[in-house]
Order: sequence, then C-alpha cells, then structure tokens
Amino acid sequence: MIRATETALRKFFGIGWVLTGLVLQPLFEAGAQTVEESRPEVYDASSVAVEKTNWVAEVSRETDPAKRIETVELIHQRIPVALRRKDGKLRPFVEIRALLKDSGSKVFIEDRDTLYPVTLKDGGMFVVFVYLNSIKSELNLQVLGSDGQTKKTEKFMVYAPDVQEYKIGKPWGLLVISPGGAVLRYKQTNFGDYASINGLVSATYESEPVFGKFSLAGDFALTLWTVRSSPTDTAPQLLGVHAHVLYALREPKSRFQVHPMLGLQYFTLFSNGSQLGFANLIAGGVGTKLRYEFSDRARVTLQGFYAPLKGVFSLKDFGTETSLTASYKLENNHRVELGAVYSRQAFQASDITRVDLGAISIRLGYSL
Repeated sequence: MIRATETALRKFFGIGWVLTGLVLQPLFEAGAQTVEESRPEVYDASSVAVEKTNWVAEVSRETDPAKRIETVELIHQRIPVALRRKDGKLRPFVEIRALLKDSGSKVFIEDRDTLYPVTLKDGGMFVVFVYLNSIKSELNLQVLGSDGQTKKTEKFMVYAPDVQEYKIGKPWGLLVISPGGAVLRYKQTNFGDYASINGLVSATYESEPVFGKFSLAGDFALTLWTVRSSPTDTAPQLLGVHAHVLYALREPKSRFQVHPMLGLQYFTLFSNGSQLGFANLIAGGVGTKLRYEFSDRARVTLQGFYAPLKGVFSLKDFGTETSLTASYKLENNHRVELGAVYSRQAFQASDITRVDLGAISIRLGYSL
C-alpha cells in the first residue's frame, strides 16, 4: 500500500501540475482620500493591471451643436470606473470608447497645451484611457481633418461622484498555509527500512523586495499524525524548516523570473518512543527559484535547493529539496496553491550509523 502510494506520487510529481488557478492584494492604509485635481491624465494601457470597482462614470458632451465634433460618436455614455496602481496609490480611471466616422481624419487629446495622438482601429474605433482626478473631470478631444488643415475641438465632461483614490500600504509579503499529506521512507543502520503515510501541515512565506532586488523566503513543514506505517506501528514526526535570501536576476515586470538563493535548512525526526530518529540536522546551501507568470492571476513556480552535509560536492552526504507549485489569485485577492515537494536527507550520523530519509508531499494552500 505504502510503496504503491509512493510510486503514484513520484509519477504525479514527475509529470507536473496542470495550473489550477492567482497575487496578494496590497494592503490599504486606513482611509480613502478624495481626489482634488481637476484634469485627467492620459496613459498607455498596454500592460495595465487593474482592479474592478462598483463605481460608474457618465460622459456628457457639449449641448451646442456648433461646439461638437460631428464625426465623433460615443459608444457608451455610462462607463465603469476601475483602479490602477500608480505613484504609490490606487487611482481611478475610465476607458472612453468612441467612433470616428471620417476615415481620413486624425484624433488627438489636448492636455496642458500638448497634443497626444490617439490610435485608430479598423472601422474608426478608438479608446481614450484617462485618470479621474476629481468628481467632475474634463477631456478635450481634437480632430484634424483629412485635408490636414481643418481642426475641431470638443470638451467632454466625465462625472464620477463616488470615485476615490487609495494610498497603498507597504506589502508585508505572501504567507500561505497548506495542509496536505506525505509519504516517508526511512533507512537507518541496525534498524532497516521504515515507511509511513502521514498528514502534514506546512506554511510558506515570501517577502516583497527588501534591499533592491533581494527578498526573503522560508517554509515550514511538520507531519502531525501517521495514517499507516510499516513494518512497525510507530509514529515518528518529521519537522523541516528552510530560510532563504533570494536575488532577482530579471526585472519585476518580466513574466519569467529567476531567483538564485542562499539559505539554511533544519530537519529533526522526532522518534516518539520508536528506535529511529535524529535531531538538529542543520546545513547551509544554495538553490534556484524559477517562476513563470501566465497572467496577473496565474503562475507556476519550480524551486530546487541543495545543502552539502559533508564536502561541497558530496554525492553521499547531502540534503536536497525540489518543489513544483501552481498558484491562482481568487476574486477576493487571496491565493490558492497546489504543490508537490520532494526532499531527501542522506548522511552519516555516527561511525556506525547511516541515515537516509526521503519524503514526498502534496499540499493544498490558501494565502492569508
């Protein structure tokens, strides 16, 4: 039973995971602040991460036909308001969609005596992205005729009485609590082989950058009860702890992240009255964390760690840990994670005693 379970887990771990699903919402400092500026800002939305809101803005046009741009037609007058991170704040913005009926004309945004060209799509559709800096904001559009000489300007008013902007508190990092299960295989001189299926509780932590591109991370895992064991009916408990310092080789906006790391590992196998176990196995090591962001919500992480227990490149006395985790950010801004971890500790405990411990675990986590 135990050997079959371990074999299945190894195959499952080797194939990897189908991504199930998403990043921790930044903490807000207390108190929303009403915006006070009066003029919207234009921005490029090609790589904008946004947060939805329940706010609605209404776009109105000039009532005097002589002051209107006849070739511009609004697609919607009532439009949703969203939030985007900028300048240490979550700032409200809207997408104003319109249609230019004259295919030979060009559209510009006038802002502080500066003209910003607007990209036209097929059929004359265009979108203007603006921040809302007050309850009533104005947007000036200019259309340059196909003759290159005729200009027409119109002032659009955007009413959004409920909008607010928020200061973003400094994120403290991502903490994920994960129950799960583990299969242990243990060999010890003068004892033989031992195997067990165990319940498991674990936690992982990863900080935001603390010194430039450096960050901190760690994990904790403890088997809590023994479901089945062989050949003896005993219940030793495995405690494993890692602490790492990571360095980001690539820019934060890159979908694929590479983090070399230095760290420490700590392992203890509590005997709980049995004839096997060890205590306080501590060693330093090196590793790498690879992370790929499929979207703002979904990502997968592969991490490896090696700790030499006797000599830098020892193939006999060593500790290793490899993990593969799929993570998905939910609508409530918490994350769910599904992961598999394989670790092995092989070392000479004394002149006559050698220990070899392998563990495979599956974990389902939720971020706090």
